[in-house]
Amino acid sequence: IRNRGEYSTVISQSPQFFVERLTGWGADSAFGAQVALRSEVGPESLLSAEDKVSIVSKLLAEYGLAEGDCVAYGDSTSDIPLFGKLPNTVAVNASARVRELATIEYEGSDLRGAYVLGRGLL
Repeated sequence: IRNRGEYSTVISQSPQFFVERLTGWGADSAFGAQVALRSEVGPESLLSAEDKVSIVSKLLAEYGLAEGDCVAYGDSTSDIPLFGKLPNTVAVNASARVRELATIEYEGSDLRGAYVLGRGLL
């Protein structure tokens, strides 16, 4: 991904302390719920489906990219607003509703296959 000059980010409703570990495996950035172990979680700590859209919009502006330059990969209903915004979307082992909205879908255990499908959309 980096050799092509591409940028990757992970936006998840999982806790930030978990999601940010993916930067060690190659993601350029990661966004997750702002929660701590053994602490109370309020709604303000969670990452909403609309937050995903907002984060992507900010990243597109930061990198000077159009929506058509981006591929979103998703699996759950929290990805539906993002799939409604972006033209290039890949449902990955996703729920039926997400598959209906996706440009293309991937079922399997090797996420490199999902990446290849998404890359083909650009």
